[in-house]
Formats: sequence, C-alpha cells, structure tokens
Amino acid sequence: MNFGKEEREENVKDVYEINEKETIMNKKVLIFDDIYTTGSTVNEFSKYLIGAKKIGVFTLAKD
Repeated sequence: MNFGKEEREENVKDVYEINEKETIMNKKVLIFDDIYTTGSTVNEFSKYLIGAKKIGVFTLAKD
C-alpha cells in the first residue's frame, strides 16, 4: 500500500511512548529507520526525545 505524506504522518501519530524518560535525559540518541521516505517516522519519534543531548538518524535506504 502506498501512502502519501499526509497518510504517513497520520499512520505514525501517537504510536510511540517512552516509559522512563530519565533514561534519555542528556544522552545521545540514535534513531534507526529502515527506509526514509517522508521523514514522518523520524519526526514523530523525535517528539518524544525532548531532553536528549543530541539526536542522530541512521537509515538503510531512502525512497
């Protein structure tokens, strides 16, 4: 199924959760994403990383 940008954003909205937020405080965090298409997954997940010292992204492929 091919989603457009809006559908991809809606598909990942509010699906992530960090149970122990203190584990990321002032830490460097690396997000692994298999395929970077619109950035919706990375953008949504990064909202939960407030307090991290630095956020990086590693992807295997770009669509």
